[in-house]
Amino acid sequence: MDELIFVFRSRSQATRFYENLKRYSLSCSLVNTPVGLSTGCGLCVRVGRENFASAYAQLSRYGYTTFLGVFEYSAQNQRYERLNTR
Repeated sequence: MDELIFVFRSRSQATRFYENLKRYSLSCSLVNTPVGLSTGCGLCVRVGRENFASAYAQLSRYGYTTFLGVFEYSAQNQRYERLNTR
């Protein structure tokens, strides 16, 4: 899969993260959190894998306190799985 999602507990922080990425000209979209995750505020930010490092750097820079994790869809398991980002 070429896209990752950044999931937050707060709609305002998901929106703020999206706006910050746009400000730095990173290609992303604000989308509904997949039902299969059943976690978070209902919004997440979708980012192409090629922009992961830049997006994660922005995440670290601004210290989003409601960030839950980065997820990728696994076609093999047919569900979203959390990436180990530490």
